[in-house]
Amino acid sequence: KIFNFDENNVIVHYCKYFLKTSKMMFEYEQCSDQGASVVRRNLNIDLFLNIPARFPSLQEQKTIVSFLSSIEEKIETEKGILKQLENQKQYLLQSLFI
Repeated sequence: KIFNFDENNVIVHYCKYFLKTSKMMFEYEQCSDQGASVVRRNLNIDLFLNIPARFPSLQEQKTIVSFLSSIEEKIETEKGILKQLENQKQYLLQSLFI
C-alpha cells in the first residue's frame, strides 16, 4: 500500500527514517499479525494510521534528513572501500599460493 504525505507538514525522506525507528517498528508489530510466512506481516491499516506521531518543523526535518543522508553516503563509500580491500586480499592470497 502506498501512503500519501502532506508535504506542507512532513518531508517524505524524513518519514523514511522515522518509520525505521525502533519505536515505529514496535508500533508496526503491535498493529500487525504474522502472515503466511515468518518474514511477512499483515498490517491493520486502521490501527497503524491512528498511531500518534509528532513531527519537528520542516527545517528540523531537512537538517535531520541531510545529516542521515550524509551518513548513509559515507557508509556506502566505506562499503565500497571494504569490498576493494577484500578483493585485494583475495588477489594477494591467490598470488602467494600459486
